[in-house]
Amino acid sequence: VTFWLDASNYYTLKQMQKTKANGKEVEANTLYSNYKKIPEWVVYPFSIGGDMGDIEVSKVEINSKIDDAVFKPGK
Repeated sequence: VTFWLDASNYYTLKQMQKTKANGKEVEANTLYSNYKKIPEWVVYPFSIGGDMGDIEVSKVEINSKIDDAVFKPGK
């Protein structure tokens, strides 16, 4: 895995990972942008793009309460 960092703030700009698939070496790239500081003082990329598509993050919550029922297997 190779990372490209912004020299001014050390945010990750790009991640490149090489792996093998069907006997061939393939490269997967992920791009990070639109960094925002959330209330817990963590800076998080709200735009994540890559070879498989793009993600726009609308909300990040840290240590939020999650109902235990979410983790129970369905019937």
